[in-house]
Amino acid sequence: MNLFKTGDFREHYTEYPVGPVDVGTDIFLQVAVKSNDTGVIVFVDECKATATPNYDDEMQFVFLEDG
Repeated sequence: MNLFKTGDFREHYTEYPVGPVDVGTDIFLQVAVKSNDTGVIVFVDECKATATPNYDDEMQFVFLEDG
């Protein structure tokens, strides 16, 4: 997964964490899976951020739900 600086998807961030990012700001992500299986498809159903590495953290910011 890459986080890009603008919507032209030319330059991605190389140092993390990135931020802070203001609520309402567009973010530009690219997601891919490398596989020799040509039948593999990537479908992003959910994307969220939490304040900790805990996926179920109470504080969550949902970017994409029910892809």
